[in-house]
Amino acid sequence: KKIQAGSLRVTAALWPAYLYPGDSPGQDFDPDDIIEGLFRGYLLERVAKHIFTSPSSALSAGASNGTRPCNAKIHGMSVVEAEHIAYAAVQVRFSLSYMFSFLVSTCQARFGISSLDKWKDKDGLFHYSDFYYRITRLIHERRDGEWVDSLLAYFNE
Repeated sequence: KKIQAGSLRVTAALWPAYLYPGDSPGQDFDPDDIIEGLFRGYLLERVAKHIFTSPSSALSAGASNGTRPCNAKIHGMSVVEAEHIAYAAVQVRFSLSYMFSFLVSTCQARFGISSLDKWKDKDGLFHYSDFYYRITRLIHERRDGEWVDSLLAYFNE
């Protein structure tokens, strides 16, 4: 409601709902413990699998049905690290922004797609590079090693 009313500015300093688990994005968010569940959202996990393993692995519980090596194998990745999680989170944010802008422009009978049809570091007040580095810094500099180990194990299952 605050976003719609314009009283909440969406910047890279806010963690989007899709980073948290729940039947709907962010449903399990705990405002008293914002780290709990962070980076374990369904959409983030699926996009990471889509990018690094294959589109088919993102949609199924089993192995990939792809006919070529996955991106992780092509690039010599053996484990998911903070940078991979941040990259996937940025891709989700960009895609959602693009889809939203497209829907808004379509509903308003505009024929051009929004300015998000190509990569830009800034989307309004939101800076993608700030978002990426905020995620990597949190994971690398978190003093709670158990939380970091658990998060990385979650992505490396």
